[in-house]
Amino acid sequence: MHLDMENLVKLQNLDSEIASLEKFVSVSPSDLMEKEAKLEELHSSLNSLKTQLQDATDELTTVKTELDSSQTLFEGAEVKKGNVHNSKEYEAALKEIDYLNTTIANLATRKNDLEKTVKTVTEELSSFDNENETLQKEVDTARTSYEKSVSSSRDKLNKLQKQRDQLAPEIPKPILSKYARLLKKFPLAVVPLEGEFCSGCSIQLTPQSVVEVRRGNTITKCLNCGCYIYSMPDTSK
Repeated sequence: MHLDMENLVKLQNLDSEIASLEKFVSVSPSDLMEKEAKLEELHSSLNSLKTQLQDATDELTTVKTELDSSQTLFEGAEVKKGNVHNSKEYEAALKEIDYLNTTIANLATRKNDLEKTVKTVTEELSSFDNENETLQKEVDTARTSYEKSVSSSRDKLNKLQKQRDQLAPEIPKPILSKYARLLKKFPLAVVPLEGEFCSGCSIQLTPQSVVEVRRGNTITKCLNCGCYIYSMPDTSK
């Protein structure tokens, strides 16, 4: 194979591998992203439950204070009822006692509801905490594994880039410039011959071009897409 073409093939292989590694190190794997999404969703649920628990606890404190106050007022109203001087004062005392009875009953019901809510949410939080710990460990393990893989890929990427930097100057500048322009248009700028066809655009080459590619004595470009074409080694021999 012509030396320049041989170097172009090497350069294309390097660039393809470099592009693949750059894509890998820039994107988290799907399993890690899925676990992180689940963990984020769990944290959202935890925060919601913590807010609910805090609100219920605050209201329960207020309700208990109001209940104690109402019970004190009720006891005072009972004393007042025993010291009335006429029927009008007696009726007013009974009315106040009825009101306080209703208030105390409502506050007691609300207190029971809030205590149940606090208990239920606390149990849910405990359950979520265990799930959160398990999922966090899974995420940490997946992230550590990915970061190790990325670190290894970056090391390999650096080695490949050095190889490319050494190889590129060996290729004539006009050919290298054409190669760079082709890569902006197509996934590959250097493609193998497939039978009598350019594997870049699938057009059939002229018999003369096919012979030239197979001989490998010159640099051959596809007349249709402009990609450089080379012949794969015959491994059947």
